[in-house]
Amino acid sequence: MNPLSNIRPHSSPIKSLKFYCSAIKIRLLRLYLHRTETKDMTRAPEIVVLGHHGCGARQVRVHHIPVIGETVIATGFKIAKDGGKGSHQAMVIGRLGGNVGFIGKIATDEQSDAAKQWLIDDHVDITHLLRMDYQLAGAGMIMVDDNGNNAIVSVPGIRATLKFEEVKPCIEDFKGGKYFITGFEIPIPTALEGARLAKSLGMQTILNPAPAQESIGVLDYIDILIPNETEAKILAGHSVQDEVEPAELAKILREKYQVKTVIITLGEKGALCDEGKDSFGVGSVTVKAVDTTGAGDTFIGAFTLALAEGKKIQDAMAWANYAAALSVSRPGSIPSFPRRDEMEEFIKRCGNIEDLRYHE
Repeated sequence: MNPLSNIRPHSSPIKSLKFYCSAIKIRLLRLYLHRTETKDMTRAPEIVVLGHHGCGARQVRVHHIPVIGETVIATGFKIAKDGGKGSHQAMVIGRLGGNVGFIGKIATDEQSDAAKQWLIDDHVDITHLLRMDYQLAGAGMIMVDDNGNNAIVSVPGIRATLKFEEVKPCIEDFKGGKYFITGFEIPIPTALEGARLAKSLGMQTILNPAPAQESIGVLDYIDILIPNETEAKILAGHSVQDEVEPAELAKILREKYQVKTVIITLGEKGALCDEGKDSFGVGSVTVKAVDTTGAGDTFIGAFTLALAEGKKIQDAMAWANYAAALSVSRPGSIPSFPRRDEMEEFIKRCGNIEDLRYHE
């Protein structure tokens, strides 16, 4: 619609011209302010995330997570503002002030429209957020116990339709990026081929192998592999009940999948890194856990942003650990992600980043 169509010109040609010029200036100013508020998307994102974006999840509060065959009574229920691991990582980066672009696919219904707005609100470049008509857009269920621990059931929905052929031109369009993150909530071939392409375009590649599967082949095009402890056991071929030292798991994964660096997130025990020649970690940040949903996504998003800003890997891990700790002290996933000013204040209260570092 013509923005000037409802404006009535003055009778004088000169006054009319001045009036039209003023109206155009106002329109241009509004466009400029809108672009400023929604972030300048004219330059390629420094960080590119290929993954899944959901449109909410059913969250059930329970006293404890049930075991097989057990029935428990819920203490609370709500529809949570929850996306996917990939979109969470992108939103964390955007909320912390990073320049990030997200590649994924959502449906065209009203709930998906709302989910799209969540990305926009956190300044994520959605140039390559694909849309399609789909009845089961994808949702899930999250159980959270009294200690803030969670168990998640994820419904594939639309994410299962995301093909490498669809995302290939999107990744190529973002070829100026420095870092590329992906994971397994989308089809594994799409994620891995996407990472391989990103590596060929000069990006540093980060893989969050969740949900974990053992048979994924050699990953020599992955720079940093970041599983949690449970996922690390699965990738290493162990049962999740096996008692295996994290340092040993990291060594197994680095050699088995031929990746440069393995970081295992350990929840309240911090995180450990194996780079082959060097092995080190960061300790935990003590907080009262309210809800751990999204903590791993917060860690990965904050860690990648810290690397993009020039921090060394151990300092980036420590900074990310503060971000994750702050997120678990609040309920929900997306609502718990920290802002930059909150991070800075939290670190001041808790201590220096150097205090968390240690070597094996």
